[in-house]
Amino acid sequence: DYQAAWLLEVRQGVAAIRAWEAANGRRLNGFLTLDFVDPFNRLLDRTPPRHVPIGMDPGRSTPALEPDTLAELARTDAILAPKCPPTTSREVIRQHFAEALAGRRLIALSPCWDMYLRD
Repeated sequence: DYQAAWLLEVRQGVAAIRAWEAANGRRLNGFLTLDFVDPFNRLLDRTPPRHVPIGMDPGRSTPALEPDTLAELARTDAILAPKCPPTTSREVIRQHFAEALAGRRLIALSPCWDMYLRD
């Protein structure tokens, strides 16, 4: 059930990003998803940020944010935060990236997705 729900959540996220871009006349240059899986750059044909760890898992792999990681994220238009379902791991990952989220505008894209937008 979790895998099916995740696929539906991703589908909702892709639709929400496309709708936001159309409504705002802006094509976002890339995404970081604050979760273990980060499919949006591939699905939307964007370039993912470099120097950013993938497969984040608070129990196994959340390395410290290096200066090159923070610099790359500062150039990335959108950081996505999944909300369905809210989990402790997702909140730990969001807190881990708090420095990269600072100064961004929080936008509720859909019931299951928030976007931290670089203006």
